Amino acid sequence: MASLQLEHGATTIHHWAGILDCRHTHDELMTLFDSDDRFQAAKTRILKANTLVIDEIGMMSKTVFEMVEFVCRYVRGNTSVFG
Repeated sequence: MASLQLEHGATTIHHWAGILDCRHTHDELMTLFDSDDRFQAAKTRILKANTLVIDEIGMMSKTVFEMVEFVCRYVRGNTSVFG
């Protein structure tokens, strides 16, 4: 995995954003981020982030990109793009 070769806490976008395998709807994700302790670490990562670098973004599906963008807006409570 490329993310293991980098320093500074590099990880997969799925892990970083807490979106798992993208099987959840937006409503389900809101519930999970609000009530499931397993999503607390992802919330913390999102809230602490000043910059998000996505390597190989051309390989990312539209679904994953939109899910990450939604989660960032929701967790940050900001309607701007990526919150």
